[in-house]
Amino acid sequence: MLEPDEIPFLHSPMFVDVEYTSIFLRVWSKKSIIIANMRIGIIGFGREGQSALKYLKKHPEYRDAEFVILDSREELELPSGVGKELGSSYLKNLTDFDLLVRSPGVYAEKTELRNARKKGVRVTTGSNLFFEAIRDSGVRVIGVTGTKGKGTVSTLIYNILKRAKKKVLLAGNIGKPVLDTVNLAVKSEFVVIEMSSFQLQDIERSPDIGVLLNITPDHMEVHKSFKEYVKAKSNLFNLQKSEDKIYCFLDSHKLVKKAKSEVVVVSSDGFDLFNREELKVIGRHNYLNCVMATIVARDLGVSDGDIRKAVLSFKGLAYRTQLSRRLKVRLPSIPGNFFINFYNDSAGTNPETASAAVLSFNSPIILIAGGKDKNLNYTGLAKAISASETRAVILYGENKEKINSSLSTLPKNISVHLVDDLESAVTYARILAQSLITKYLQSVVVLFSPASASFDMFLDYADRGNKFDEVVKNLKD
Repeated sequence: MLEPDEIPFLHSPMFVDVEYTSIFLRVWSKKSIIIANMRIGIIGFGREGQSALKYLKKHPEYRDAEFVILDSREELELPSGVGKELGSSYLKNLTDFDLLVRSPGVYAEKTELRNARKKGVRVTTGSNLFFEAIRDSGVRVIGVTGTKGKGTVSTLIYNILKRAKKKVLLAGNIGKPVLDTVNLAVKSEFVVIEMSSFQLQDIERSPDIGVLLNITPDHMEVHKSFKEYVKAKSNLFNLQKSEDKIYCFLDSHKLVKKAKSEVVVVSSDGFDLFNREELKVIGRHNYLNCVMATIVARDLGVSDGDIRKAVLSFKGLAYRTQLSRRLKVRLPSIPGNFFINFYNDSAGTNPETASAAVLSFNSPIILIAGGKDKNLNYTGLAKAISASETRAVILYGENKEKINSSLSTLPKNISVHLVDDLESAVTYARILAQSLITKYLQSVVVLFSPASASFDMFLDYADRGNKFDEVVKNLKD
């Protein structure tokens, strides 16, 4: 591997200009030439940024570089031996770097990043570095994306392949950051990666096997338009080769028509390996997730026996329509037991997810929703609530008034209540549930499916889900 002083023509008169030399070195860094005094910026120092720093500091091409952490947060605990540019102006000096590694939480099309690219700075991501690292290993990457369901489908495919004794890893949003898995990935048969629009937006290689779930508007507070969001998701297959595969439902078939790879359209019509009633996960959307994972696994040579065992044992993922508590309710002079069943769907961060959740139950429902708005439309949620067994909606959070205005078309038998916070919502839901049990002589579902992001009051959807579980647990019998 060459050092810069081993490249004779760098020292010829045409390269005396420092700016031209810098540009040349940046271009040739892609060809694994080690650059003396290389400067690398890690943009965003969350889970992915920390993984990127750890990986690059061990990489022979980058380990001797100067590393700088760039993050909008002013108070940040950083490891020793790294520089920092923190606060609101953290992207001010991007052209001072040879390589920038963007974390998914930082929008790929920020003006500062576009300007850095124009100046010859290489901007990459953990996903791109991962694909470079495994390029010649023979491992096959299964990438899963969609607006919702991608974590469930990724986990199902992983569980099925594991049951079939395949050498498989789970990475991305649902598992470890991909760069944490490189050493194991190169020795594996498959790596299953859950991929968001932010990871796909500037990806340089598509997975060998793509799984595209249904796409509906999301993250509109970041993406400039739904068109841009769809374009980012489409990179799951845009760079595939003819020998690759892309799986999709019929709803997404138009999107993949121009794919160079083999397109497999998945449907539940005629599917008979298992039925909805046998599953431990709730709702038609989860049944379709299981069907998708089954078809992918069958094509990879897994037997129906192994698939069935893996799918029927799958209990779902945390914060995705999971039962949090069954609270027993006794009615005076009426025999039998009734329950308030509290379900935690904190990962339901958009209206479509909440819509799927409310349509998954046959018992009377009290829906708790609200949070940080993502510039989304809640009209579809109103229609789903009207078509479901919902009897009351409790709204809290920053966008409660916006959701409330969208629910103005609800039938009169569905009441809407606004409260200050999640704890108040759960407390009031318990009171309403008691009255509904008395009225209908049926157990009642309290469904926490926010249809919104969590950042108005919580760190993330997991923090919000934990708070819901805590409040529910502390309710007295």
